[in-house]
Amino acid sequence: MYLERTVLHNEIYFAPASSFNDPFDCTVCFADETGTDEELMENYIYLARKHGPAMTDAELRADAEQMIADPTRNPRNQTVRNTIQDEHARVVRATTGIYCVSEIPDDILMWSHYADHHRGVCLEFDGQAKLMQHAMRVTYANDRPQIAQYDSNVVKLEKGVLTKSMHWKYEREWRLIRYTQGPGIATFRPENLTGIIVGSQASMKVIQLVRKLNKARGVPLKLHKASTNRSTFTVDIQEIAS
Repeated sequence: MYLERTVLHNEIYFAPASSFNDPFDCTVCFADETGTDEELMENYIYLARKHGPAMTDAELRADAEQMIADPTRNPRNQTVRNTIQDEHARVVRATTGIYCVSEIPDDILMWSHYADHHRGVCLEFDGQAKLMQHAMRVTYANDRPQIAQYDSNVVKLEKGVLTKSMHWKYEREWRLIRYTQGPGIATFRPENLTGIIVGSQASMKVIQLVRKLNKARGVPLKLHKASTNRSTFTVDIQEIAS
């Protein structure tokens, strides 16, 4: 179980965006190609040299010229651009590992969506420790971002992986991202994990499990319990015995 692996073995799982509940996550629109033929070919050669099969400079140049001349390959063609865009989204969503965290521990919808309808738990990490120092803030927008040919890598990162619809603004999300290693398990220092909040609808069995794992952990955590407020639509969080 993920909770045991995290609490006792200091492991977290970087998931692919293809497993997320937002179908727009890590998908972008490609802006219309406005460069000259020469600029398009230079960009094509750069990408082909980086991602394609081994070819000589002369072969790359000849292939780029054929791409410009062929309407079924030229990215100025909307159909071609759509195909490239779809493939870009498929690759990014399958090969990029992402670990999502939030600034807030008491949002009702977050507990409903990500903690088994308030029956699960919320993990608390030290936001100033080394692990979370690598986290990047998600921004929220009304319009889908468009990647242009000459956007910097930083801009492409912000548009492609760190921008979500305004509908998700309430999440106040930050992300740890793994491009090279991709989805999978990663370890962290024990002191990076500082606490566990048990959901307001969690069973006694869950509470007992959390206490059992905490006692078996080398670096004990602070334990908290969420509860539904009696007079407002809010969740209260109070510390409980470990």
